[in-house]
Amino acid sequence: MCKYKKRKIREHNKRSDKVKELNEVLSEIRDRFGMTNKELEIYAHEKYLEKLLMITNIKLLENDNLKSVLKLKKEVFEDINIEELFVESTKITTKFNFQYKGGSILITLLKATLEKNYIYYLEDLQLIKNINSWIEKNKSKLTMFKNE
Repeated sequence: MCKYKKRKIREHNKRSDKVKELNEVLSEIRDRFGMTNKELEIYAHEKYLEKLLMITNIKLLENDNLKSVLKLKKEVFEDINIEELFVESTKITTKFNFQYKGGSILITLLKATLEKNYIYYLEDLQLIKNINSWIEKNKSKLTMFKNE
């Protein structure tokens, strides 16, 4: 049964890049099999975030027990108000750190004392919330959508 659930999540991620639809898939799994466990929900959100990062060329440089580091290249952050992103991130948690290095912006989330799984903090960033509009705006540049 767990294999079916994970397959359903992977199928969703191949077709869609919207968190609302991911939550609908999780709801469908709950309806069909009863409650989902926290691990499955975290797995679903991790796979969703991986897909969004791949589409937008945002790199997950490091992801261990201590921290997660996102790397935004210039073509990604030139359309983003980094100052607003910084202010917004401090409202989510003070565990976000920003660094400009080698023409890229590094966003580090320190995981040590987070109240919930790190994936939810990354998803709460406006950067991730607005990624669908960024995808639509840059579809012509993205190789993933060349054949659509």
